[in-house]
Amino acid sequence: MRDLIRHWLMTVLPVSRRVLLHRYPYMHSPAQLMTLLATLDEAITAVPAGAVVEVGCAAGHTTVMLARHLRDRGHRGPYLAFDTFGGFTAEDKASEAASGRPAERLTGFTKNSRQWVAWTLAQNKTVPVQLVQADAGRADYAEIPGAIAFVLLDVDVERPTAHTLRQLWRRLAPGGIILLDDCRLNADGSPALSGKFGGGHAALLDWARETGVPFDYAAGKYAIIRKT
Repeated sequence: MRDLIRHWLMTVLPVSRRVLLHRYPYMHSPAQLMTLLATLDEAITAVPAGAVVEVGCAAGHTTVMLARHLRDRGHRGPYLAFDTFGGFTAEDKASEAASGRPAERLTGFTKNSRQWVAWTLAQNKTVPVQLVQADAGRADYAEIPGAIAFVLLDVDVERPTAHTLRQLWRRLAPGGIILLDDCRLNADGSPALSGKFGGGHAALLDWARETGVPFDYAAGKYAIIRKT
């Protein structure tokens, strides 16, 4: 009996806790979410009917939060979310490894599907979100209609970040904003580029040097590019 109780406590109870108890669903801290929403509000105020674009939406938790916020704000522009819905591509893993970053750790986000994210959005009464299954390193983003107000770029690795910046900066309306996730600084203030998700940050720095476009760091892990 004692062994049965021990087995129940060690196996069944932890599973029940994960199912029944609330778990914080976001990959952003509350302070970072506040920065994200404030930046989104700034962009859609400047470009009221512009498109909101999310590149790298994973399971759609942040997508739901942003789409509910846009519904509450009465935003009239389209919302498009791009993702492979299957994790990192083999090409991206090879590119990260060639750059000396720990590509063997790029194993997440594989247990996902476009249909699951669509179901998640449907049950949360958001604004309509067009889900586009695509490799962000090759996408031409032709599905995005009109001007773009805001881009949340969160694909973590170098190749798709570089391609997306080149493609979407041209389409971004004056007053629009691109916000990149996972752009962290070391304790001495230097860019953190060698970690698991340092590739996107490296792509941003290369793009900024090529174009001369300035950006700001914010909230401990964001880079914010404003089109004046």
